[in-house]
Amino acid sequence: MHSPPLRVTRSSSPSKATVALQEANMHLVVRVGDLEREVQQYKNMCSDLEVAASQRQASYMRREEAMQKQLDSLQGQLDRLQTVRDSSARERFGRATSTIEQLHSQVAHEIEDLLDRQALAIKHEDAGTLRRFKTRLAEVEAELATEKGISGACNGEWLQRTKDMRKELDTLQIKVQRYEDVIDSLKKLLEAERRRTRQARAAHTAELGTRTELQTLLRQCVQDVRDRRAAAEAGQAITGGSLNVSGHHQGAASSRAAVSGGFGLQTLNESGDGDVE
Repeated sequence: MHSPPLRVTRSSSPSKATVALQEANMHLVVRVGDLEREVQQYKNMCSDLEVAASQRQASYMRREEAMQKQLDSLQGQLDRLQTVRDSSARERFGRATSTIEQLHSQVAHEIEDLLDRQALAIKHEDAGTLRRFKTRLAEVEAELATEKGISGACNGEWLQRTKDMRKELDTLQIKVQRYEDVIDSLKKLLEAERRRTRQARAAHTAELGTRTELQTLLRQCVQDVRDRRAAAEAGQAITGGSLNVSGHHQGAASSRAAVSGGFGLQTLNESGDGDVE
């Protein structure tokens, strides 16, 4: 508790009044020093928050760049595999796509969790700092109002310091709002990256569906050729015994044509099987 302002009466000696005034001034100087140290602590806290935000933003940008490189590599593989029919290459591409999607999902969840934790920590820290600062400011203003009659010069200095502290408080609030805006922009970047991943996945699925339809059509064509060749060979076996000598030459020519046709069908079959497989 502070003693009420001293009043100089006729019975008080000048030396006692001077001593009381000096003690009051020393008390004010000590309190001003405490407030200055407290303001410096708040400035240090703001500097630490700025450094942490810069480091986290740089980490997000590096992850974004690495993820973009992986997506570009995957898109390049998809473009190259559009003209390649090797099943093993498609399997490798599928595994690579699955791995990239899992990695992207994991990184996205980690970034989202980190952003949420960072936003919550900043809000709690800002609320606590603001609450402590306002409490301390109210105490100082109350003490200043109580000791207002001691020294007019000191009173003006305290008022000026109070105004400066209020300005610093407004500056801190602006910085906190800027950090929240940075977090919102990072969330928007994350959502855009998710949309690009979904588009790449849809393109990959459509490509696989188109290849499946082509493989089915090719199998049907190969089966039709096999059926026709079997029917032709069966018809030649039935009519072969009733042919005459002149017809024998025609049968030999037909046999040679059948052999040539069979060789062509076999080649088509092999190429078709190779494509289907």
